[in-house]
Amino acid sequence: MYHKYFLTKGIYIIDAKEHIGYGIAYRDKEQQISFEDISSEPEKLSSIVEICNNIELSPLHLCDIVNDFLADMI
Repeated sequence: MYHKYFLTKGIYIIDAKEHIGYGIAYRDKEQQISFEDISSEPEKLSSIVEICNNIELSPLHLCDIVNDFLADMI
């Protein structure tokens, strides 16, 4: 199986403090979509990436998945 969803990792600065943030990216031959720095916990996002790949989620729904994830954090 070709995995189109990936966990991303970056270093970000907020209020002059550096932190590591994780996000979700999608890539295929035609498009690339990424949502960066949405969590500091890679384990939670890794589970979502795995589910997205397993169900072959359409990239049209990735924004909804990220919004739901962020809403659950509140």
